Amino acid sequence: MSSTLRLGEILKGNLSTYTITKQLHPSVWLATNLAGVNSIIKSVRHWRLENERDVLRRFQDRAPGLRPLVDEIQHAEGELEAPAIVLRWFENDALNACSRRRLTRREVKYVAKTVLEALEVLHGKGFVHTDIKPNNILVDYNSQKTRISTAPLGDLAGDRQPFLTFGIH
Repeated sequence: MSSTLRLGEILKGNLSTYTITKQLHPSVWLATNLAGVNSIIKSVRHWRLENERDVLRRFQDRAPGLRPLVDEIQHAEGELEAPAIVLRWFENDALNACSRRRLTRREVKYVAKTVLEALEVLHGKGFVHTDIKPNNILVDYNSQKTRISTAPLGDLAGDRQPFLTFGIH
């Protein structure tokens, strides 16, 4: 499951071109596009990445609390590169934000409402997010208002998967 990306590599997406600037995890990279905007690039040959891409394509317009799929990297025909998706970059997560300062009641309600609305959309179509926790709730302070997003969606399970015959629905 290793990624083949490297620092300084330039990747061509459908919508922009990205330069890899930092490795965050084995298959997760920070990149900037031509306008200098930060993005996250995930690249690994694994079913979870394809699942995350498919779920975001299907649901991101219906659930603003899901992390936006910004672009997909195009590889030259015949290349054996791992698939790669480009996701919106968020500056923080709820766990880190809460460790720096106590959230106000209003902020807690906003986070809870945003996450629950995203889960409602997913659950309404028979999907279960299996990894909701504070460090998977992303926070962006730089937009007009604080934006909250749930991540990751690679382990999202649908109702047709056999291991989901019990649990919260």
